[in-house]
Amino acid sequence: MLIATMHDALPVVGYTVLIAAAAAALVWGGWALVRARRLVWLGVVLLVASVPVWAITLLGALFALAIGDCPPDAYECPF
Repeated sequence: MLIATMHDALPVVGYTVLIAAAAAALVWGGWALVRARRLVWLGVVLLVASVPVWAITLLGALFALAIGDCPPDAYECPF
């Protein structure tokens, strides 16, 4: 039973990891621009833009936990 529910959660986990990688890339790019003192305004925009992406990552992780912990025959599952 646990393997079946984790199998259902794997796509959500995969997309969450990809979104987290995008958020990390935004932070790294913004930090690199601010640190090099080149295009500081663009670096700040990238850092601010990464905040909602991190929130989406957290939401995806919560969905993945909810799906993985849900029995396959339950009606209250999110998916």
